[in-house]
Amino acid sequence: MAQKGFLARGAAYIGEEEVEGVEYFYFRDMTTDRHLSMLDEEQVIDDRATFIVHAFDQAAIEERINAELRDAIRPTWREVVLAINRHLSWEYDNIKYEIIEEALERISKVD
Repeated sequence: MAQKGFLARGAAYIGEEEVEGVEYFYFRDMTTDRHLSMLDEEQVIDDRATFIVHAFDQAAIEERINAELRDAIRPTWREVVLAINRHLSWEYDNIKYEIIEEALERISKVD
């Protein structure tokens, strides 16, 4: 089945004022046509960190992200990051840290 519309991936680099470094948050933009096309294929779609639009409009997407950032104001940076992560996909979300023994065991199982 031919897919309609588009899906584009984006990233927002967000950091504290007057502090070096940023956190990376990922998202995607897709048209309603592309969304429906994917739904025909997958039946269930998790749309977290996804902006569904009729047509690409960078200014509208930026304004939506800025609104979510204003809504994410919290007392600490950690709380801010977790609030933003509800809407965008944080680079450190769902990371599993391994000790060296776990990593070596996992690597040894690779064909």
